[in-house]
Amino acid sequence: VCGVLTETIRPTDTSGELLERLSDAGSTLLQSTLDGIAAGALSPVPQPASRTAPRNAPSRTTRATADWARPMSQGAGPSRYDASQFCPLDRS
Repeated sequence: VCGVLTETIRPTDTSGELLERLSDAGSTLLQSTLDGIAAGALSPVPQPASRTAPRNAPSRTTRATADWARPMSQGAGPSRYDASQFCPLDRS
């Protein structure tokens, strides 16, 4: 890691607003990081292990199934699939 930035996500942010801020901040960070490396002023440091391992990564142990015998007229798209084993829903 040669450079880091933190951007606060505000409760009123839209995805577009956040994208614009991250794009601006990221391009500035990239330029200053490249300049610092070229000038010999920056040296990479290892990323902390706590920031490299996936946290709460979903595990997939079963696959969703599709009822290919069901006519399209009875519903196309997600209603045609049974993903209950993959993503259980509370059906009570």
